[in-house]
Amino acid sequence: MSTEETIDARFFALDDLPEMHSHYLDVLVDLQKFDGTLLLK
Repeated sequence: MSTEETIDARFFALDDLPEMHSHYLDVLVDLQKFDGTLLLK
């Protein structure tokens, strides 16, 4: 069984991301800064 979402699902390189909500961009910035310690915002 497939749906439109499963057909369009794929991975993107971090330097070639599609347009997305700014919340996700904030999370990606946090991921780049992550050094193994707890992040609190």
